[in-house]
Parts: sequence; C-alpha cells; structure tokens
Amino acid sequence: MIGCSLGNARRIALLLAIAFSTVRGETIITRDSTRPERPITSAEFRLTPRSESNKARVRGLTASVNPSVLGGNAEMRISAWQECTLVIRLPGPFAVRNTVAEMVVDGKRGLWWECGARSRMLFYERKDGGLEWEICLDSEPASNRFSFPIVASQLLFCYQEELNQDERAEGAVRPDSVVGSYAVYHQSRRHDWNVITGNDTLRDAYGTGKVFHIYRPSAHDANGTTVWCDLRIDTVLAITVPPEFLQSAVYPVTIDPTFGCTSAGGTQTIPGTARADINDIHTHVAGAGETITSFSVYASSGSGTQSLGLAAYSMDDGSPRLPVNRLAPAATVALTGAGAVWYTTSTVSQTLTSGTRYCVALGDGNTYVNIYYDSYGSIARSNNATAALPATWTSTSTGAVVYSMYATYTVSAGPATPSRRRRMSFARSTRQEKGSEYDDTLQTLADELSACGRSEPVGSSWFDSHCQQ
Repeated sequence: MIGCSLGNARRIALLLAIAFSTVRGETIITRDSTRPERPITSAEFRLTPRSESNKARVRGLTASVNPSVLGGNAEMRISAWQECTLVIRLPGPFAVRNTVAEMVVDGKRGLWWECGARSRMLFYERKDGGLEWEICLDSEPASNRFSFPIVASQLLFCYQEELNQDERAEGAVRPDSVVGSYAVYHQSRRHDWNVITGNDTLRDAYGTGKVFHIYRPSAHDANGTTVWCDLRIDTVLAITVPPEFLQSAVYPVTIDPTFGCTSAGGTQTIPGTARADINDIHTHVAGAGETITSFSVYASSGSGTQSLGLAAYSMDDGSPRLPVNRLAPAATVALTGAGAVWYTTSTVSQTLTSGTRYCVALGDGNTYVNIYYDSYGSIARSNNATAALPATWTSTSTGAVVYSMYATYTVSAGPATPSRRRRMSFARSTRQEKGSEYDDTLQTLADELSACGRSEPVGSSWFDSHCQQ
C-alpha cells in the first residue's frame, strides 16, 4: 500500500480479508420456539458478503421478510451498509395473511406465504444472487394494479427509460428487463476509503454507491404466456399488469419483481470519447492527508485483450462542475474477457490537494471496450473531446448517466483517540455483558489513548462522555 507504513499496509490487508470473509447466499429462517407449532416469524436473505469486523463497513445487502410484524403489518426490508433501508409494506392488495412455510428452490431456502384464499407470495434467492419475489394468483384479481406502500431511507431511485437516439447510435444496449426498471443508489456516498488513525485502520467500501437494482417485472400464466408489467416507485411500489393479459390468462398467474444485488450499471455502451462522473455525490472534495491508491471499473472486452485508462481530474466551480486538470498520468487495466467483471488498477500513489474537488474519468481505451452505466436523475456525466485522457479536459457535452467506476482513497489521519465506530461497537457489547473481558478491553483502550498522547481515565464514566460523540 503506497503512502502508508508497512505495518499499516499489513493491517489493511488483514482488514480486507476480514471484511469479505462471509460467503453470500446464506438464508436464515427464524421460528417462534415458545409456541408448540414453532411458526416462522422471519426469513433473512444475506445477498452480499457482510463484515465481521467493526473496522469495516461493506454493503452487506440483506433482505428480510417478516410475515407477522407486531400490529399486523407484514413487511419486506432491504438494507445495506446499515444506513440505507427500503421497507415494503405487505401484503398490499391481499387482505388476509395465513400459512407461512419453508421452501427450497435450486437448493436454497426460501419462504412460501399463503396470504389469501387464492393468492400467495414466494421469496427466494436466485442463482445470480438476487432476490426473487413472486406474487401468485389462482384467479383473476379485482384490480390489475398491485400497490405496496414503502418507506425509504438514504436511497435514490433512478428510473431507466428506453434508450434515446444518441445512446443507440453510439452502440448502447439496455436489456428489456432493465428498460422500465430502477437503479437504486446511496443518496450521498460513493468510493472506497482506508482511514489510518494511529494503530487503527478503518475501511468504508461504498464502491459505485449502488445499493441494488429493481428489475422490470414480468407476469406469466400456466401456459407460459409472458408479458412485461409497468413498475413505478414514489411513496408506493406499484406494479401494473396489462388488463387484457389477466382477462385471457390461464391461471395460476405469477408476477415476479426481482431485486438484483449488482453494484454495476445495467446498460452497456462503447465509450468512443473519454467520460467523467461529475455529479456532486460521485465527486470528492479532498481533505488533508488523502491519496488515491487505486481505481476500479466494471467493463468487458469486445475482442481479445483491450486496454482502458482511469484518472482523476480537478474540477471547476461552474454549473455543472466540469473536469479541468488531470491529477496524474492515467492508470490502466487490461480487459481480458467478453464477460463483464470488475477490474482494479495496480496500486498508485496520487496525492490530493486539500479543499480541491476531484472526479474520476475513463478513457484511453481501445476500439472494442465495453463500459456500463445507469441513467441518473440529474446531470452526472461529462464527455471529453477525444478518447484520450488529456492533461486538460475539454468538455463537449454532458448527460444524466453515471458510470460504473470509482476510486479508492487512503487517508492518513495521524494519532487520535479510538474511532467513534469502534467506541460505539465496544460500548454496545460491553454495557450489556460486563464479563471477564471487560477490564482487559478497557485497559487496551487506555493503552491506545496513552500511545496517542492522551492520559484521560477509561471507565464507565468515559463511555458516558465519549461513546455517543
């Protein structure tokens, strides 16, 4: 790791191993053991790896289904980074909740929910790691619109319309399942961070900031006849099925909204010219002691091995803000396969100027490079005049799309007290069980404070004054 000591580099390597050690795909079914029939109370689907360390914040995308929440309002809850949450109130159009049972699909556990006399819901993990939510109807419903109230926190819903003429002309491809879908992003965070503070190294892995993707739903009947449905999200998640399909269908009919766990864009294109992400959420105002240590991009090769460059640019204060000067020569990745995957550059050391805003750009690509993006709700892209990543950027156009790329920043914050995240995690655990390890852990924190030049006492009163700061 450039820009930090060997000891800190080792701590970062260990941290990365801890942060991503949990295998995704785990499903936890919870039952009420106090009742003789042991009814199912919830199902939790762990769709992406979770962190087992309080020193790492990763996406940890989790979907939980609770058919018997207090007050009678069942719900599905999707969360990430312990910050972003989408709650979908169930059962929506169904007035009765009934039997809940465990099921197995392709070797993975799921939930079968009889939520009405002639309707049910199924929840299970797909082979690609996403969550499938099936609404099954045994007869024609009274309405062709299925509406589910939602509560969202720290989420930005980006509707994916049909590609426009310019996008199609440059070779963009948007699958049918993405047309009419929603890419869901963190409302305020992006990029990866390694923060080195004294003996502590913390990692925040936000990447592109994409939380998940809600794909365009489809409906199919017993004969396999399939139609696309309309999906709209505001204060409700509403699925509208073509009425003529419901009238002529051979029942049962299944409606299947899918929640994808991808952190990459759903639309493929050939860049042509260099592109930069310029929306305020996707740029960064540097603080003291910050360096860029790598760049990552989601891409594929159209033929053989292709090259793609990534670079950071300072930005002006215009409206919109645009790239100005390249921070350092571009770092490159070699794209070696037709399938799209994440590529990360070799380690770099690019020192940032405190107070300057920076964006990430891609370019310097060969002819057969494919990159990926999502449509965004506001101006988020700048095109350079050429395919190169020049020393000085020349913006020729802007657009409302965001590309699947990001930087990793390392921040050397110097000696300090133990981090707030560490203090609060310790406080939660030790205040509940002050066992034999409590005094030892207090002594460890006291030693860290002493190493940082602090001599304050560490005890219960210390927690009262520090752990909630």
